[in-house]
Amino acid sequence: MRAVAARRPRTATLPGENREHGFAAAAKARTREHTPPPPTKALTGPPRRYHSQTVTMSEGKVRLYVKGVVMGYKRGLRNQYTSTSLIKMEHVKDQHAAKFYLGKRIAYVYKAHTLKQGTKFRVIWGRVTRPHGSSGTVRAKFRRNLPPQAIGGPVRVMLYPSQI
Repeated sequence: MRAVAARRPRTATLPGENREHGFAAAAKARTREHTPPPPTKALTGPPRRYHSQTVTMSEGKVRLYVKGVVMGYKRGLRNQYTSTSLIKMEHVKDQHAAKFYLGKRIAYVYKAHTLKQGTKFRVIWGRVTRPHGSSGTVRAKFRRNLPPQAIGGPVRVMLYPSQI
């Protein structure tokens, strides 16, 4: 058996030390006034202007799709379901924003080696079926399941069919 050292009694509190415990300490902490931190340097300057926000329709190209990335397949801990792919879209940060894209068509464009119908580019078409989680990811089903090489690859989420 180990010898237990005897505790010496504490008589004085150190500066900044809180001797109160339990409900009393919690109530005292709640009643203290909260002072917000001083604003950072980034927030105190003049408002910044971005040129990308002032683009007119006549200048340059107009994209009719939103860029996305294939994150993988729908899966559980042990099984994965390759018939459903998970897509993360640009500037879609929550589930409510993802609901706008329900029913929209998705194109996975890839390049093959052989020439068919005068082009080496092929497309696998799909459709957004539902949101996945709360961070803006969506589930999509494609006409043919996406190959594993598509994971991490770009997709185009078309802005049609429109429900507006």
